[in-house]
Amino acid sequence: MIAQRDCRVCATNPQGRTMNPLIEKMKQDQVVVGVTIAELLRPCVLKIYANAGADFVYLENEHTLFDPTAFADALICAADNQLPVVTKTPYLDRGATVRLLDAGVIALQLPMTETADHVGTLHQWLKYPPVGVRAVCCGYASTGYRPVDLKTFLAEQNEDSMLIAHIETKAGVDAIDDILGTGVVDVVFIGQDDMSITVGAPGDHHDPRHVAAVQRVADAARAHDVFFGLFAPSIDSAKRWIDKGARFFEVSDELMFIDEGARRVVSEFRSLGGSE
Repeated sequence: MIAQRDCRVCATNPQGRTMNPLIEKMKQDQVVVGVTIAELLRPCVLKIYANAGADFVYLENEHTLFDPTAFADALICAADNQLPVVTKTPYLDRGATVRLLDAGVIALQLPMTETADHVGTLHQWLKYPPVGVRAVCCGYASTGYRPVDLKTFLAEQNEDSMLIAHIETKAGVDAIDDILGTGVVDVVFIGQDDMSITVGAPGDHHDPRHVAAVQRVADAARAHDVFFGLFAPSIDSAKRWIDKGARFFEVSDELMFIDEGARRVVSEFRSLGGSE
């Protein structure tokens, strides 16, 4: 007979605390940088990102397909390397949301956030009672496979878990004050490529229509005291928005790093031979 997990009789273990340093750093006006993994979900990549000093890792869980076991293992590896994990929910799916949280994800990013109801629903699933309706499950990755005191664990998870509203459509921009006015959003994040498409300027992050949409979200974030962030393909693209208050950045993935590095090295060797 398999023994049942009973969180109520577990001893308090301070080392089992799931920390989320991202909000604390942003409160201190620091820029936090998350590096992306798109396909190569390997411990070595997570170790390299941790060694590079990344504040978090963003696992691309919307546009690519990860093996569920590899995904779960990656979350354990990230935790062992003190690397918080941010990932997208598969839109508003309670079952998928719960599994991500119990597997150790500390920050959920909701794609195509367009209404206050969207973030309100996710917030309910993200937080334990009495704040929300998240179901408890102890003894797994979210507790570091350690025994925990249930009352303490619930309070700490409610404090540490983070909701990121991903704004990438005109509807999201138009509803931004309603979305942030809920008071449940920790970070409002701009998907720059999709935003450029929705304003009619695909890929042009300098188009006045794109800039105006991003600026509107940045202004709303400041007005509602919500942290603001976006995807930045380069340091130059980040600088302009850091001056506008952006403190949360998701940057390039391992495929971009490999492509850029390989092209640079091959080009350098070709130049030595006198040919392009």
